Amino acid sequence: MLPWEKTEVEDDASDRRMGRQSMSAHAGRLLARFFLGLLEDNEPQDILARPQSRRARILTRRYLALEWTDATPKDVLQDAWERFEANCNESLSKQVDCDPLERICDEVTTALGMKPPEASLLRLSAHVHRSQDLASALDLVGECEDHEAASLFAPMLGLDWDDVLTVLHTPSPFRALGIQDVMARRHTPSRFLAFPGQVSRVMQRYSASAGDVLACFFRLSPEPRLTMADFASAGQDVEFLQRYLKLASAQERRGVNILLHGKPGTGKTELARALARDLGLVLQEVPSVDDDKDPLPPFRRLSAYCAAQDIMAPRPGTALLFDEVEDVFPWAQEGDAFSMRRRGRGNSDRNKGWLTGVLESNPRPAIWVCNHIDQMDPAYLRRFDMVIELRGPDREARQRLVAKLFDGIAVGRPDLAHLSNGRGLAVGHLERMAGVLRVMAPVNEQEGSRMLGALTQQLQDALGLPADKPRLDALLPYRADCVNTDCDLVEVADALSASPSARLCLYGPPGTGKTEWARELAQRLSRQLLVRRASDLLDKYVGGTEARIRAAFEQAQAEGAILLIDEADSFLQARDGAKAHWETSMVNEMLTAMESFDGIFVASTNLQDRLDAASARRFDFKVKFSPLDATQARQLFGDLLDRIGVPKEETPPAISFDALAGATPGDFANVARQVRLAPSKRNPRSVFQLLKKELEFRQAPLGSGRRIGFV
Repeated sequence: MLPWEKTEVEDDASDRRMGRQSMSAHAGRLLARFFLGLLEDNEPQDILARPQSRRARILTRRYLALEWTDATPKDVLQDAWERFEANCNESLSKQVDCDPLERICDEVTTALGMKPPEASLLRLSAHVHRSQDLASALDLVGECEDHEAASLFAPMLGLDWDDVLTVLHTPSPFRALGIQDVMARRHTPSRFLAFPGQVSRVMQRYSASAGDVLACFFRLSPEPRLTMADFASAGQDVEFLQRYLKLASAQERRGVNILLHGKPGTGKTELARALARDLGLVLQEVPSVDDDKDPLPPFRRLSAYCAAQDIMAPRPGTALLFDEVEDVFPWAQEGDAFSMRRRGRGNSDRNKGWLTGVLESNPRPAIWVCNHIDQMDPAYLRRFDMVIELRGPDREARQRLVAKLFDGIAVGRPDLAHLSNGRGLAVGHLERMAGVLRVMAPVNEQEGSRMLGALTQQLQDALGLPADKPRLDALLPYRADCVNTDCDLVEVADALSASPSARLCLYGPPGTGKTEWARELAQRLSRQLLVRRASDLLDKYVGGTEARIRAAFEQAQAEGAILLIDEADSFLQARDGAKAHWETSMVNEMLTAMESFDGIFVASTNLQDRLDAASARRFDFKVKFSPLDATQARQLFGDLLDRIGVPKEETPPAISFDALAGATPGDFANVARQVRLAPSKRNPRSVFQLLKKELEFRQAPLGSGRRIGFV
């Protein structure tokens, strides 16, 4: 038995299963107008001959208490629906409280500046969505095209057919709400008025407001925590961006798109917010989650962006922020062996033209934010007016930011200063740590420093950052007169002060003061010293070491810091002895980075004979560090006695400092640590013997001494 061949008893059962929903007077009036329009153009018998005619009989019985059969006269049905419409109108005239659904529609209409035809269609859509009976009545006509749906809706709303069709076809606030795209498609009439799922759920809430509906597409961006002054280190890029957005907004230029990218936590979103506040723009954000806090898929977010642009089009002085857009853009195909697997769907090429059109036609400025742009097709990148990479604030900006974030928290100043000087942790990390410390509320600076140290270590471990602990006080004061080199270091420092771009190779035995001189140089030039050791740069993956080397030079370049790579022989070893391809590529990367680096680069090594021959011509200064002579050993011996609290007068006359010729400042630092741990050694003779032992151990030939183990 076919659906329209069911008996009257079965019709009653279907009526009960459908569930009787209370219909508002507004929806009832629309229902009456629908049937009156349907009866005006069709005979009752023709309507009952349609596949869904059972619905017509059920609704007539339900609301008119009238049985619609083949013998029912047309004028009887028309009179009954006219009386039903009159009753709905009378009920509306006596209604005291506003219908919640009408209230929401009024608010949305006002908020979006809808024209009367758009407002009428919005109300029809809302009531069709709320009333199952009204939706089922519309679908009596079956599938139809857009112009047929317009002829159906026009008499219900008292509008001209062409006005309704114009609203359905042209971009408008009504279409911006995400209502079903009807272009060149056949649907049932109710589908032409269907809200997207998220809007639908909001409209079902009687307490919903226009703000709740619009929040499906954009939300007011929070106030920034930073100011434009905090991004001064970004240089002219931000300066030009600020100027361009100001002029483009004033001219209401279309297709204004800015792409901000960089590592997570570098302040990209904060820059967008601070920029909008500085220019007096109302910044809206495209949501990344729905009202249930579930993540929105890429196509939904992009649809929300398009809707937001349409809604904001008549509103000058507004801009849109689209954050985390990596998943919105399909993966580039060229040169990517895994591009198809990453894209997951084969519709990337099909949507490419549409997406490029989105980037060219937006009426309001848009700031797009992402962490990586490697996956983006060049066809998209070239449609952005500016593509700016943020590397985070400079030292001064970080100091201001750290002072602001940790204000009122009991943390030692040296720890905060160290946090300001380091660049491993991004702005977002600093904000998170400050928030955690405020919750834990350390009782004193000592406890706060311990907490901060633990949080910092956790992040460094998680991010794979090199441990960058605050430097302890030097065991011995630095003495320039106790550094033996083959050139005048003061003259070198003066030359670097006048022209701060050079590459230096410091070589010599361990402990001769190479690293300490680099620290002194940085202090003299008021520069930050970025130290990277072999353990910080070597990576277990092919290409990883090269990437870390490149990143170290880029970081030093961005910060204006002096870059010191310790144990540089690990990265500049002779390529003719390489046993693997990655060893050669690592040296090549190092040489290339040195060549293009516009700053001060210092390489220190104890094994200068292992350096690649090509590295020699790339160093402007090659400085040899040598051990101490007897006079210098005497001076450091006196400094060491002062540090451990032993008067120099107690030094026995029989001590000959010629025996310490060949020692290094590092030997004296080692003895200072030993004496700290052994108070019984705090006398000149014991200190002298410890120094001789250090010297003998270092000068002993490799492999000499008593054998151990199996013989």
